[in-house]
Amino acid sequence: MDYIILAAIWVFFSFIVAMYSKNKVLGFWGGFLLGLFLSPVLGLLIVILSKDCKSIFSVRFGKRMREIREEEFRGNRDLALEKVMDIAKRLQRVLNHSQNPEHYYLYKERITDKILELGGEVPDNWL
Repeated sequence: MDYIILAAIWVFFSFIVAMYSKNKVLGFWGGFLLGLFLSPVLGLLIVILSKDCKSIFSVRFGKRMREIREEEFRGNRDLALEKVMDIAKRLQRVLNHSQNPEHYYLYKERITDKILELGGEVPDNWL
């Protein structure tokens, strides 16, 4: 009977680790499995040290915006617009699955401005 209680406590704390890792690179299930198989304490340490999804999106967003400016400078407005629309699709997926979507509204404004600047149409579901 003691082992059942110990296992329930272990799973409970693994669930806590999973909840904390929701907005991390590992995601919910990665955090849960780390807590379950390693230990909740080691799982929590790994989750704390892992990067936030927001920071990874920020790095990728900055890189893609530089690529778009380069294409625009070269005169490839169509290719630049295609890349902006790709970012818009990715951001929409992030917004749909994010726990804190307000972090991403600044990106949404910048992308909308860039789409309009390049002469493209803002998707209906975007606004």
